[in-house]
Amino acid sequence: MMSSKDRRLVTGFTLGNYRAFGRRTHLPCAPVTLLFGKNSVGPTAALSALRLLHQTYLGPPGGSARKSDLPDGLVTLGTPREYFHRHAWQQPLSIG
Repeated sequence: MMSSKDRRLVTGFTLGNYRAFGRRTHLPCAPVTLLFGKNSVGPTAALSALRLLHQTYLGPPGGSARKSDLPDGLVTLGTPREYFHRHAWQQPLSIG
């Protein structure tokens, strides 16, 4: 588990061609951020992208993600082709 001084505040992230986010979209974050919307418009996709980033950050460079310190461990996000907006897997995926 990370100490409080090792934690970083996420100030925002960008998604493109990821699930509900076709165009590259920047999502700003603050200490309290609310995500809401109708089904299939992005709140769950945004949260899954954050969890994917978290798992990747904890993994070794160039390797696969290791077990995270999230209560339920690694998150099943579906097959890689399911990550892409409208299954456009030929287009670049952007999460950052």
